[in-house]
Amino acid sequence: MKRLFALFPVILWLVGCTWTVDMRSDDEAAGAEAPDPFFVEAQLFYPERIALPGDAEMLVAVDAVGPDGRKSLTRFSTRLEGRQVPVPLGFSVQPESNAPSIYELSAAVLVGDELLRLTGPVLVMPEDGRAELGEVRLHEPIAAGFGQAWQCGGTEVMFGAVDEHLFLAVDGQLHSVEQVPAASGVRYRAGGESQLGIHEKGGEILLLRGDEAVRDCRRLEPLSAPVSGGGNEPGWRVEIGEKLIELTSDYGQTVTTAPIVQTGSSGRTTRFRGLGEHGPILAAFERSLCRDSATGMPHPYTVAMQFEDGRLGGCGGKPLDLLTASTWRVVQLAEDPVPDAIEDGEEVEISLQFDDDGRVAGRAACNRYTAGYELSGEGLSVGPAAATKMACREPLMSLEKRFLDLLAGVQRFDIGDRGELILVGPQGRITAVDQGL
Repeated sequence: MKRLFALFPVILWLVGCTWTVDMRSDDEAAGAEAPDPFFVEAQLFYPERIALPGDAEMLVAVDAVGPDGRKSLTRFSTRLEGRQVPVPLGFSVQPESNAPSIYELSAAVLVGDELLRLTGPVLVMPEDGRAELGEVRLHEPIAAGFGQAWQCGGTEVMFGAVDEHLFLAVDGQLHSVEQVPAASGVRYRAGGESQLGIHEKGGEILLLRGDEAVRDCRRLEPLSAPVSGGGNEPGWRVEIGEKLIELTSDYGQTVTTAPIVQTGSSGRTTRFRGLGEHGPILAAFERSLCRDSATGMPHPYTVAMQFEDGRLGGCGGKPLDLLTASTWRVVQLAEDPVPDAIEDGEEVEISLQFDDDGRVAGRAACNRYTAGYELSGEGLSVGPAAATKMACREPLMSLEKRFLDLLAGVQRFDIGDRGELILVGPQGRITAVDQGL
C-alpha cells in the first residue's frame, strides 16, 4: 500500500487483509481527546463483465463537509493484485471534531496513468460507530463525471485531476494529459496519436486538435437554485431553494428539510448538500436527459437523492427549458427529409422557436407563422397557426402545408439521442435540430 494520507489513525480492511497506520505526531496523540472514530464498510462493484487488470490500483477518500468548508479525513491507495469486483472494503475514519458534518466517500480505480472507474460521492452516515454503505457502483469515468465541463462548438469536453493524474475527455474518449511548454497560459497535451490538448489562458480555454484550436468553448456553469425534481414509485419531490433543501417522500407522507451547507459541481453534475435535524441530504442534478417513468415526459436533468432513509432517483428541471433552449431547424417531415434548397438553389427554411409565454413562431418554408402552444404534465399541443399571406412557388407551398398540418396535430415531444427535437402526432413526426449547430 502506498500514498496513504491521513491525519489520524486509519484501520483498513480489504479482501482479507488488515493494516493499522498512525499518522499522528506525538504532540497530536497526546492532545485533547479526539471524537470517536467510526468504521466504514462497502462493496465496490460494477455490473459489466470486464476484468480489472492485475496491476490495478484502488484509491479511496472520505471527506467532511460542513459550514466551514470541505476537509479531507482519510485518503489511501492499495493495489488490487488481480482481485476482481465486488471488492469488500472496510476502514476506520477519525473525525476532526464532534460538530455535525456531511461525510462522503469517493473511490477510483487506475492502472498507471489510465483511469478505469470512478464513483460519485456517496454519503457516509455512521450510527453507533459504524456506517454500512452496501454496494457502491464504480462507473466509467466520463459517465461519472470529473473536473470541469465545457462545450466547444458541438463537442463536450471534461478536464480535471484524479489523484495525481490529469485527464481530458473529448468525443467520448478519455486521455491522460501532461503539461507542456506554452508561450502564454497553460497547455496540456495527450500522448500517442490523438494530438488532443487544452490551452488555458485568462480563464478561457481552447480545445487543441493537432495544430488547430477550437476557440468557441464555454463552460457548463453549475446549476443554480431554485430548481426542483421528483420521481415515482414511491412518489417523491425535492425543492432546492437559495438556502434550503426540502424533500417530500413516501407519496407526500414525509417532509425532510436541511439548510444548504455546500454546492459544488463535477463534470455535468451539480450537487446540493444539506445538513439538518434528520441528517444529511445530497441532491445531485446531472445535465442528462431524463424521461418521467410514468408519463415519458422529457426533463433536462437526471436527479439522484441520498438521505437518511435511502436513495431515490428521478428527473429534474422544467421540460419547457428543453423546448426554449434553441431555435430549431426542421430537417424531416414525417418520413421525408426537408431539402436544403429547391432546384434553382433557393434555400428552404422551416424553423421553430418556442418562448416562455406559450407561443411558437418561425418560418414555414414560405411564410412566417405564429401559434399558441400548451405544455402539460401529459403532453404538448399546438393551436391553429396564423401566417403571412405571401405566395411562393412549388415545392415551397407544399412543404409549408405539410409542416403546418403536422404542427397542428402535435400531441407530445421528445429529445433524440443526438439532441434533436421530435414533435410527435398521429400524422407523423416533425424532426428538428439546433439551428446553431
